[in-house]
Formats: sequence, structure tokens, C-alpha cells
Amino acid sequence: MRFQPGEKAFIIKNNSIVCTVEVIGYQSQRYTVRLEGMKGAIRISKNRLFRTEEKAKRYLTGEKGTEKIEQDSANFSINYKDPFEGKRTNRNPHEYDI
Repeated sequence: MRFQPGEKAFIIKNNSIVCTVEVIGYQSQRYTVRLEGMKGAIRISKNRLFRTEEKAKRYLTGEKGTEKIEQDSANFSINYKDPFEGKRTNRNPHEYDI
């Protein structure tokens, strides 16, 4: 769902501060936004905008679906088949046998 011009949104500034912005426009998968209290505007990617301040803070603290990542990595290690199993010799490839 796209933001409409005039809507308030939230961005993360300098990977540490959640700021309120006003959406001015949308073009080519980028939003033009104005930071609250500033005169100028910036263009940012659509995946850097958040609808609520809580979602932005959650993203900032890294609480965005960590349980899914852990579950996926556990499944990967169980289902992974080593293609070089039994072919390793544990010798240095840079040493020559003379």
C-alpha cells in the first residue's frame, strides 16, 4: 500500500534516530519526503519508510522476524548435503611433493 502525498511517515536517520517525515510525492519506486521542521526534501527508496514509529524502532533494534531467520538456518544445516564429502585430503595445496 502506497503512501499518499501529505501523509506522515517515519524513517531511520543515520542508523540511530527515528524521524518523522511528510510524503510529498512518489515516482519510480522512490518517495520524495520532507523532514519535519526542514525546508528541503529528499528522495528515498520505498523500503526505508515506515507507517508507525513503533515499526521503525523495532526495525532499528533488530526485532524484525529473528525467529524466522533462526528457523531457516536450522533447516538449512539439516538438509544440506556436502558435495565434497569423502574427497577432502586435509593437505596444503601449496606444498609440492618432491
